[in-house]
Amino acid sequence: MKVYAVEIEIQDINDNASVFKNVETTLQVLENTTPGAPFIIPQAQDADLAVNSLLRYQLNSNEYFILDVQSGDGADITMVMVLDVNDNVPVFNQPVNRIAVKENVPKGTVLSTITASDKDQGANTQITYSLSIIADIFHLNSKSVEISVFGSLIYEDSQYYEFEMQGMDSGGRSSKCKVLIDIINVNGNSPEIVIGSINNTVVESGPTGLVLAFLHMYDSDSAEYGQLSCHQ
Repeated sequence: MKVYAVEIEIQDINDNASVFKNVETTLQVLENTTPGAPFIIPQAQDADLAVNSLLRYQLNSNEYFILDVQSGDGADITMVMVLDVNDNVPVFNQPVNRIAVKENVPKGTVLSTITASDKDQGANTQITYSLSIIADIFHLNSKSVEISVFGSLIYEDSQYYEFEMQGMDSGGRSSKCKVLIDIINVNGNSPEIVIGSINNTVVESGPTGLVLAFLHMYDSDSAEYGQLSCHQ
């Protein structure tokens, strides 16, 4: 009986598909990322051996990303999330906002709603507003962005108010607009008469034109509303 040595070589066949650990991969990329910046995606695994384990990667055609091919088969879905960068400042609809209001409007009267817009996305679009004026005259509702009357408007004290409104986003970027409020005079005061002196003695035969009393009349209103005339 003879014994022969036999070598059996098992040849690998390409019967395994390349597999990524995760079916879907998410990359977060800032919108201001410099072109050419690299982002590493997970490699695929292949249970085959030798040349059958060599992998080739391919990226679906697009205008934003290219694939630097290092080494087959298999496919992975890569989702790219572009993250917003706070690179825009809030912009008001008008640089100057002019409002006219009568001096006798009641406290709480809403004068105007002034808002700004921001081209950023998400939290970067949240804007906080403020006024550069003392709060006892006008009030700003930070939620509704309404400017309302908070104190007394007296034309004789001030015919107009000028101040700035600021809008600041969550990243600290801000812009301003100008607010001009013209106070309209109204006839809100009655004339007053003050007797300065009086002659209590009148002779029946006294001359015509004898001065009996001195009267002083005044009106707290301004302009035409403060002009007085006296009639018998």
